[in-house]
Amino acid sequence: MSAFLEVLKEKAEELKTSPPAGVKATELTSAVRELAKAIMFAQEQKGKVDDVLRQESGGDGIDFDAARLEIGRRLDRIRDAEGPEVVP
Repeated sequence: MSAFLEVLKEKAEELKTSPPAGVKATELTSAVRELAKAIMFAQEQKGKVDDVLRQESGGDGIDFDAARLEIGRRLDRIRDAEGPEVVP
């Protein structure tokens, strides 16, 4: 899962920094947006797996500090993908 997330992040950054020749800006924006959605989905699934593993090992299943940090990271990625005017 972590390797998949890294590949998605690298591809999104690659598209933003050096877009392929002949690709329209709207298509590029759409591709970056879709990659951002895929990253968020993968991270949500990873969080669910982490919660189940934590519960199985005797934990309470929810780490609020980690959740707060994750929400901040996700908002940062959305800001990077969509622009600061979309998410203040």
